[in-house]
Amino acid sequence: MEVASSSHTDIQNVSQYPAQTDLTPRARFIRIGGFLLLALVLLALAVNLLAGVEYGAFPASWNVGLRQPI
Repeated sequence: MEVASSSHTDIQNVSQYPAQTDLTPRARFIRIGGFLLLALVLLALAVNLLAGVEYGAFPASWNVGLRQPI
């Protein structure tokens, strides 16, 4: 007499419910737009910090070596 294990039936039933991998066009647009916005903000922050270091907007003790004092 064979005992049916619940894990075996669970594994068999998984294929009936495939993972939803496709997004709706609106969700895809929002996701791509969010990543682009994040990249733009990070790029602007990096440029701002580099410009601030270059033009002496920060105290001299914060100098990270991009512009050496004369």
